[in-house]
Amino acid sequence: MSQHPDMLRHGGESGLGALVELPLQSAPLIAGAVASKLPALIKMHKAGGLDLPPSTLAISILVSGVGGYLVIAFFLRYLQTRTLKVFIVYRLVFGIIVLVLAFLHTGAR
Repeated sequence: MSQHPDMLRHGGESGLGALVELPLQSAPLIAGAVASKLPALIKMHKAGGLDLPPSTLAISILVSGVGGYLVIAFFLRYLQTRTLKVFIVYRLVFGIIVLVLAFLHTGAR
């Protein structure tokens, strides 16, 4: 069952609305995190502890925000039409590989 109210009311038919609304709901939280850390970054830059231009920092923040939004939007769209089976298989296979490598590494001592 979806936790997004729009999805509950319309039976999941308003997927595009959720695709836009849900990532935007976290925008104030992300903006607050940026605002809380930005003064420290500016202070560090002025003290010479941050060796990059402020424009690079601003572009980095912007690219991170846009990239995060696109990934969340893609993943929400993906979950509307597909299941998580591929991720379950990936995690199981990766877990087995890690366990085998750990066992072989421990056994070699």
